[in-house]
Amino acid sequence: MIVHRRIRCADSAYANGKKDEDKGVDPITVGIGVLAIGYGLFSCVMRFVKPSMFKKLEPMKEKYGAGAGNTIHFVFYVLIPLGCGFAIVIAGLNGVSFFGST
Repeated sequence: MIVHRRIRCADSAYANGKKDEDKGVDPITVGIGVLAIGYGLFSCVMRFVKPSMFKKLEPMKEKYGAGAGNTIHFVFYVLIPLGCGFAIVIAGLNGVSFFGST
């Protein structure tokens, strides 16, 4: 029985470094990731160009102080969208779908 499993593994495409089911790229998931990256970059640029555009930034600065308010806002509106966007793009390129199996 163990020999049988070894033979099946050696004969499969997985043994050659390929998945048994190559799903390809999911363009919807990649698009969602690109939008998240775009939002993160837009937020990063606008923080320096026109910070008055962010309505929640000033209340955060008042409540937590200038440094902590800026840091919290930067993390939630720049870093998290960028990180999630890159992760979503990578997942989409590996065939993962946000809207079910394709």
